[in-house]
Amino acid sequence: SVYQRIRRNAFNPFLEAFDAPRPATTRGRRDVTNVPLQALTMLNDPFVIDQAAKWGALVVAEGASTEQRIGGMFLRAFGREISAGELRAAQEYLADLCREHGVPTGDVNQSVAVWQDFAQSVFCLKEFLYVH
Repeated sequence: SVYQRIRRNAFNPFLEAFDAPRPATTRGRRDVTNVPLQALTMLNDPFVIDQAAKWGALVVAEGASTEQRIGGMFLRAFGREISAGELRAAQEYLADLCREHGVPTGDVNQSVAVWQDFAQSVFCLKEFLYVH
């Protein structure tokens, strides 16, 4: 959002949810909040859903194993390797997503909808949202 065009009378609602400063005022320090609106924005904003769909489609097109796909997503999102515990939790979550979408577990690697939901879940993780 550093290079995004800002209009003083038309704020970006997505960035506003995450404490973007108002362009008409000056601030010495940016507000830091953690409110339910931010979580709801990550779950319902069309931009986030669209980005998750694009990432899900890319993951399906990769043609790698489920473990490699999960590991690759963690590497891209967090810049680190996935731990064994995180991998097990992710595999269990993917199995839940398969049941939810009516996709046989063996067909998980062909389901864009499952990987889209998984990608959106990665976007919602605290490690993705907050700079440590």
